[in-house]
Amino acid sequence: MYTLVLALHSLIRWAVLGFGILAAVRGLLGWARRAPWTGTDERVSFWAVMSMDLQALLGILLYAVLSPLTAAAFHNWSFAMRDAGLRFWAVEHVTMMIAALALLHIARVRIRRTADPVAKHRTAAVLISLSMILVLAGIPWPGLAYGRPLLRMF
Repeated sequence: MYTLVLALHSLIRWAVLGFGILAAVRGLLGWARRAPWTGTDERVSFWAVMSMDLQALLGILLYAVLSPLTAAAFHNWSFAMRDAGLRFWAVEHVTMMIAALALLHIARVRIRRTADPVAKHRTAAVLISLSMILVLAGIPWPGLAYGRPLLRMF
């Protein structure tokens, strides 16, 4: 079960990044061009949030139930805070991702409550970009001490 959820979590990160970056770019371009908010803008921002929600659900399952890394950290917090790898998984990764998820949801709510299309694009550009920066910072990129493969297989 752990391997399956971890592989799905690894795979869905690309949907999160794809939809999130696309939504941020569309927001930036729409803001700069003072363009109307289109159905495509709406769908892209919706799928950015939905993919992030699914990713968060899988991440919570890994964090709280399945991961041997977080289990080890929960067993000995003192040691985990002195070990960069365990600290990353137990605190840093989850904190950045929860903050990114919150920003994405705040963006979506503000977009839905705003009538002005330029303000919708500005909100998407700023908040979704900040969310994606946090996601990019929280990914365990290969080459880091706690890095992981770009794509895990089942």
